[in-house]
Amino acid sequence: MKHPNFFFSALLGGLLLFATGSAAAPNNLNQSKRSPADRICTRLECSDSQREEVAAAVKQLRQQQRSAKTRMRALTEKVTAELKRARPDETVIYDTYAELDRLHLALRDAVHESVMSIHRTLNARQRETAAPMLTRMLLGPHGQKGPRDRGQRGMRGPGADRPANGDRRGQSGGR
Repeated sequence: MKHPNFFFSALLGGLLLFATGSAAAPNNLNQSKRSPADRICTRLECSDSQREEVAAAVKQLRQQQRSAKTRMRALTEKVTAELKRARPDETVIYDTYAELDRLHLALRDAVHESVMSIHRTLNARQRETAAPMLTRMLLGPHGQKGPRDRGQRGMRGPGADRPANGDRRGQSGGR
């Protein structure tokens, strides 16, 4: 995959989108530091037992994401070290790609299990509200994106593809 941290970022972004979708703005500092599970349950009006199950699912997912992110960093550093060599070993790089792909699949499966766990704890009314949010968790759009999706274009500066003000051809209006 081109962006090794994309999947992790997408998961967190989806989780944050899910948790803060239409929740009211926090009134104080303590309210803004609530866990995603609390924000989810506030929106869905969960019972205490549901809140505990959702919190456990989110906590387990976060732990898996942290360990995967650590491993992804190590793999990224491995590729970087290999590319610094005069003659990089392409088999090492391709093996690293394969490991990154396995991590991404494992994370996708972890998100799926988490979403299904949350889904199982909800009643029919809550599922009606949660279905679009859970879908976003699984499929995106995602709030946090890789560097190329934040307006940066690799090694070129932002706006490198846009013509300068005087070079706009074919536009009507003006002089």
